[in-house]
Amino acid sequence: MFENIYTFVLDKVAFINEKYGINPWVFIILSIFLTYPYYYSLYRLIRSAAARDKKQFRFWLTIFLILSVVPYIYILFWGHNLPWYIYIIIAVLLLFGLYSLIQKIRKKRSAVKSRKYPDKS
Repeated sequence: MFENIYTFVLDKVAFINEKYGINPWVFIILSIFLTYPYYYSLYRLIRSAAARDKKQFRFWLTIFLILSVVPYIYILFWGHNLPWYIYIIIAVLLLFGLYSLIQKIRKKRSAVKSRKYPDKS
């Protein structure tokens, strides 16, 4: 029985290696290794949303999105035939990062302007 399971797993590994051009063991190790940080970031994301803490929410959302795409980025760079929705996830992550960067720059810029020209009322 164990030989049948072992043979089945090796056949699937070979099939995935041929179809995607990657080592499935690396993908599995990445997925398993990132499981705990992924769920912890989800927990902190929900907690910050409940507390309405925008700064913490953005931080944990970024961590959550990064941990969501790391195994797929491995496939993106070292494999081929990536599913279409992975490109959407990566694009959302990049757009969110750009949005956060622009928001930070605007806040710092307005803080500098307010220190430079204090309100005289």
